[in-house]
Amino acid sequence: MRSLGSFDPFPPTEMADTDGLLLVGGQLSPDWLLAAYRRGIFPWPVLYGKREILAWFSPDPRAVIELDQLHVPSRLARRMRGGQFQFTFDRDFRQVIRACAEPRRRESQTWITSSMIRAYERL
Repeated sequence: MRSLGSFDPFPPTEMADTDGLLLVGGQLSPDWLLAAYRRGIFPWPVLYGKREILAWFSPDPRAVIELDQLHVPSRLARRMRGGQFQFTFDRDFRQVIRACAEPRRRESQTWITSSMIRAYERL
């Protein structure tokens, strides 16, 4: 028997190429996603012709937003306090990820594929 804490199918992140590509293949399952995010690795599907290939990336350096050091410009803070927007978290994940998966104007596809949506909904 194995525990989720010991599952790690990824090579050392130092093996990533200059673009951060670390591994091709694998599964979009909760086990794989949790193992990846624990190590700063994230999935990014790549279209190869009409075929979707699952790639895993670990770029160096990673962008990290330290929330205790986050600076919100005063103009944006005023807009946020003005009641024009509502900020929430941990609400209606399914609707949020599906909205994020909509292609941008003048683009026909998005990197958030239906298989990624299903995988994150299973988490």
